[in-house]
Amino acid sequence: MRVSCQSAAWLTLVVQLVRCEPLIDHSTDPSFLTFAANETVANCDAACTQVQTRTEIAAHYPNVPKELRDEYFAAQQRDAIPICIIQPRTAKDVSEVVKAVTAYKCPFAVKSGGHSIAPGSSTRHHGLVLDLQLLNHVNLSEDKTIASIGPGNRWRDVYRRLEPEGLTVAGGRSGDVGVGGFTLGGGISFISRQYGWAIDNVRNFQVVLPNATVTDVNLETNPDLYFALRGGGSNFGIVTSFDFETHEHDLLWGGTDVNFVRGLTQNRLALGIPETYDWSLHSALHSALRFVAGVVRSTADMFGYGTLPQSLVDGFVGLSKDTQMDAGAHGFLFFSWMPPAKSYLIGSTFAYNQPVERPSALGGLVNISNVFNTRKLRKMSDFAQEVEGLIEPGLRHNWRTSTFKVNSEFISELWNIFLVETNEIRLVVPDAVLSYNLQLLTKHEISLFSRNGGNAFGITEDEGPLFLFSVTVGYHAAKHDEVVQKTVESLISKAVALGKERGLYHPFIYANYAAADQDLFSGFSPESKKRLLDIQEQYDPGQVFASLLPKHSRLHQHGM
Repeated sequence: MRVSCQSAAWLTLVVQLVRCEPLIDHSTDPSFLTFAANETVANCDAACTQVQTRTEIAAHYPNVPKELRDEYFAAQQRDAIPICIIQPRTAKDVSEVVKAVTAYKCPFAVKSGGHSIAPGSSTRHHGLVLDLQLLNHVNLSEDKTIASIGPGNRWRDVYRRLEPEGLTVAGGRSGDVGVGGFTLGGGISFISRQYGWAIDNVRNFQVVLPNATVTDVNLETNPDLYFALRGGGSNFGIVTSFDFETHEHDLLWGGTDVNFVRGLTQNRLALGIPETYDWSLHSALHSALRFVAGVVRSTADMFGYGTLPQSLVDGFVGLSKDTQMDAGAHGFLFFSWMPPAKSYLIGSTFAYNQPVERPSALGGLVNISNVFNTRKLRKMSDFAQEVEGLIEPGLRHNWRTSTFKVNSEFISELWNIFLVETNEIRLVVPDAVLSYNLQLLTKHEISLFSRNGGNAFGITEDEGPLFLFSVTVGYHAAKHDEVVQKTVESLISKAVALGKERGLYHPFIYANYAAADQDLFSGFSPESKKRLLDIQEQYDPGQVFASLLPKHSRLHQHGM
């Protein structure tokens, strides 16, 4: 009798289960035996076995070390338990893994830094994880105009490698973010207003295609695939090296300002949100602390302390105006409920990409009062490390995003929506850090999307200026997943409804801030979407990546 490879894998799985020989350490995953009769598990077992026995590639199988799972930023990503984690060192290694997952139809995910909060985006429960962290080279060309950067790097390490040369690249603002996912998602940098997003600074991609071929992709050799990789995510291949254009850079001036909200009590009362406390035994201390914080806040208001939200909004909007032509100025805003302070806090993180303190280009943002700031002259790596510390890893995170045209009145109304929608969740999830964040996208920045044949987003300069509105919640307990999800969805849906009513809504969804159920390609222009599908048909006619990659990142006809 002739037995196929897949049948053989299935028989191997059954025999090992009967012998009580676990394929993987699932001591913390009692659902594994339930899934063991699933063909997908058998397929991935066979793929992992093939990589382990036929190659020299590092394969964590059958035991997956918990420390590798704990490298993920979000707790919900750490919850997933893959059949195996493969750590290639070369593009050829990646090619061998692609052959294995294709042969056995094993669902897989690609991990660069593991910073995404979308469950399953860079891991795969009972699947295969291709962990690229050993692809961590940073090599300069002879003339130092190009830095070849492996996708497994974290941005803090890239900056530290380039800074002795007086150089930088359009990389991540948070030091612990991985190069691969950040770049393929678009990649907003502290120097993006000058040079564009990360994806528009890549001159060449070394890619492993769905057919396992290793190739270089650039504007000259393959303009269609080059276009697709600049915004199309991981649907067209696994990038094993990015050739970034370098930029001369020494010091920047920047930091983060934080302050209490001035006029908050009146603001809340005007919205019909009276301060409430739960004096039951289990939450009396929490309510007492909130009461004290409220007294302190009201007293500060009486003496004029704190920042009016509108002052911050005006400073932000000022950066978007056509008259503000200095592209060295970069800033984003945050409005947050912080449980430790039992208060709403507002602030901004900004940078000026020259060694100039308090530059006029940052306008009103540098003149706003604060109770805490980190402003100083610094290296990019230092700033990236600071931003890294602003968000605690290991929490459960729920993020969601949408895009709008810049309008001061509308942004102020978003603050009111945030106050209303987060009122109850502060009691239900007392440890939740609730924030909404505003990220500017100026007309000049959008114009840089058209460089080198244009990227796949399909946004044009005349649609700007725009801003990304994202809601983020960090918390500890899985039991709160549902209420957090409902709050975040409600907040974004109300913002979108108001934006559409005012004619300010834009359909673009920024991948790096998106929730798992947001269709990343629904906001692309029709022309870009059609071109991406045509390119996908050419390079992945068998729908290998379209069927095996996490659903969150897939390009598919229905979503187009």
